[in-house]
Amino acid sequence: MNSVCSPIAIPFMKNLWIALLMLLTVSACLPEKGGKDDTDPEPDLSGTYRVTSVRFNSTTNNSVPGTVRVAKVSNAAYDVDITLNGQSLDTFQVDVRKASGKTYDMYVDNELVGDIDGTQFRFDITDTNNDRVVIIARK
Repeated sequence: MNSVCSPIAIPFMKNLWIALLMLLTVSACLPEKGGKDDTDPEPDLSGTYRVTSVRFNSTTNNSVPGTVRVAKVSNAAYDVDITLNGQSLDTFQVDVRKASGKTYDMYVDNELVGDIDGTQFRFDITDTNNDRVVIIARK
């Protein structure tokens, strides 16, 4: 039996190859799926935050002048400098981990000490005497 390509099969195959080539070309130009890496916190977490309230146990003071300076050290670590009444209280490094939405939890030695989202900084600790200190600051 003689195998002869029909005159209809040749243009069909040619059109099929052209269609496949066009499909591959278009799909190569599509943007990649997936967002940015969540292990790299938002770059706007750094900056100076103005203290809006300081709470010690059950007493809250909304008129304490102060700032919190946050500086990026690495993708997941920031230096924090808290100044109240013109005096630096403490400078320490926090590790940040994605919490929910735009919020990142802050940890010191794997202990949760607050959260930050680029517009608000919240430091919340309880010491060994069960005294609780909460400092809220905003950009």
